[in-house]
Amino acid sequence: MLIDLYLQGRLDLDRFVSETITLDDVEEAFHKMERGEVLRSVVVL
Repeated sequence: MLIDLYLQGRLDLDRFVSETITLDDVEEAFHKMERGEVLRSVVVL
């Protein structure tokens, strides 16, 4: 259901993503979240 809402444009999840990162950047992303610099980081493989 949530996927359908997102695909229909009725559920805006993109605004919750602060940055996209690689696996090499995961540790720094956690530090940024701890400092409150980002809301969410998404790992792109």
